[in-house]
Amino acid sequence: ARCKVVSYCSKLCQKQAWKAGHKLVCGKGESSVDGTSRASDAVQTQVISRMHQLRDAQNWSGLVAVAATACIAAAQVRATRPDLSADIYSLLGGAYGSLQQHAKALEMYKCTAIIMQEIGASTGNVISR
Repeated sequence: ARCKVVSYCSKLCQKQAWKAGHKLVCGKGESSVDGTSRASDAVQTQVISRMHQLRDAQNWSGLVAVAATACIAAAQVRATRPDLSADIYSLLGGAYGSLQQHAKALEMYKCTAIIMQEIGASTGNVISR
């Protein structure tokens, strides 16, 4: 990917984010776009809050409906808040699994595992397989 603002854990999330509107705000790494800006922080907070509301209501279709936006938020917070990024992917994995979309669920859980591995490596708590 040419974008230097966000990083994605998979091609699926990258494609979903692009279609959901990342292409409209992507500066392909130019200094005019800052993935940690206050505006994007507010959007990320809203997305995560909404996802938890949908999960609590067991609205799996609703969670899947915000997947593209959620993947953008997860990619944007990955460097600064990997725990939130992992939480987003985990919520999506649960939603896809509940809807019997197992391949997508597995993809989201893989993203969660990759990020958790990175968190462990950064803290010295490496998870072995």
